[in-house]
Amino acid sequence: MSFVGKDATGVNRNFSAEGDGGSAPFTPHRLAKNQLPAAGSITAADATVTSGSNSDSQVILLGTPDAGSSVSLALYGSASVAIQVGGTWNGTVVFEKSSDGGTTWFPLAVKPDGATGTVTSLTASDNKAYLFFAPVGGVTNVRVRCTARTSGTLAVVIQPGDGGLGGGGAVTVADGANVALGTTTDTPSTAVEDATARTGISLLKGIKNYVRTISGMVLSAGTAIIGKVGIDQTTPGTTNGVQVNAALPAGTNVIGRVAIDQTTPGTTNKVYITDLNAGSYETVAASQADQAMGATGATGDYLAGVLVIPGTTSPGAVSIKDGSGSAITIFTGGTDSVGGLVPFFVPLGIKSTAGAWKVTTGANVTAIGVGNFT
Repeated sequence: MSFVGKDATGVNRNFSAEGDGGSAPFTPHRLAKNQLPAAGSITAADATVTSGSNSDSQVILLGTPDAGSSVSLALYGSASVAIQVGGTWNGTVVFEKSSDGGTTWFPLAVKPDGATGTVTSLTASDNKAYLFFAPVGGVTNVRVRCTARTSGTLAVVIQPGDGGLGGGGAVTVADGANVALGTTTDTPSTAVEDATARTGISLLKGIKNYVRTISGMVLSAGTAIIGKVGIDQTTPGTTNGVQVNAALPAGTNVIGRVAIDQTTPGTTNKVYITDLNAGSYETVAASQADQAMGATGATGDYLAGVLVIPGTTSPGAVSIKDGSGSAITIFTGGTDSVGGLVPFFVPLGIKSTAGAWKVTTGANVTAIGVGNFT
């Protein structure tokens, strides 16, 4: 088996299960670049750190450990750590981690060497050494903290690594089987090339060649639906029979939404302007009688409305006429008829049927007629 990874100096190298070129045996616990292990002794039990929990029931460790009760290591991009504890001691230690530079701590699940499960603490009194492994991607600090001590001194070593976890027993690697850590040999494959895979590769090659073939092929005549295609509209309305900007033939079929040539409003197409932006306006001074809207005014003129501008709080009336028809009062005016000298708009939206629109104003009031006038 072979692996690609970085050596202790950060250089990419090929490693094998037997060795990396014969110079050194392969190990998944190579040091992260510029990262050194931490080694120390625990001579006291911590009585300061307390535990709490957040809303997700995660345990949070609060406080700073007492002197001599912990050994910690700041990490710099390490993927895993190996933790060894031992010595002539009798007590309990817990394993903890931080992801914010050592401000907030949480329990760290470690895997005893050779085991499959994980633990977050160790209680021992046999004066023997213990080895644990843990993944620490994204973790900035790891520590071992003593929570109970009967006697002795505990020696702690925290070794950072940039490989996977160790601690598994050796197994045989066989084709089609799961592979565990500790493997030293690889049985070569003797199976015949998989027929399904071979067929799939041939099919992909065939599709590629077929697409290349039809990319320049002319479609034959027929009625079958071939999907969405593009039209080469090099010369509009010739070979392909697609007319662009051409006159529509006579008929009754609905062709969808079309634009209307409104060159002369209200004539052939019988569409009248109701858009104020396309119209005009005419100002009317106070005390004017039957002032025509527009240069001359004519039947069919459109009056969108009249803006009334009072000069006092007791202005005169304002009225309109359609040609020579009767006066239509749109503002009666009178004593205290308005509360202030604020112009207001009287919307109308009407078309004349008898000639020019005319506006009459009383004393102390002016007006502006808005619409489309001749």
